[in-house]
Amino acid sequence: MENVKNAETYYTAKEAAEILKINLSTVYQLVREGRLRAARIGKRSIRIPASSFDELLTPKPSPEPAKPPRRIITKIV
Repeated sequence: MENVKNAETYYTAKEAAEILKINLSTVYQLVREGRLRAARIGKRSIRIPASSFDELLTPKPSPEPAKPPRRIITKIV
């Protein structure tokens, strides 16, 4: 019974869409892109762990912006 106490809550794609206030097709797109973790149940169903909502909504540090290319000034005669 100890496993039951530590079990994570899972939601259907429809429930996740309602919680995140987004369209159901957007939930499936986020899962396909790997931005929202999900577990496949059988051939057609998925379940989304509650912890993946936090991962999706937590801002990630953006990579350092690329430096602009150096301008080479030439004198045209």
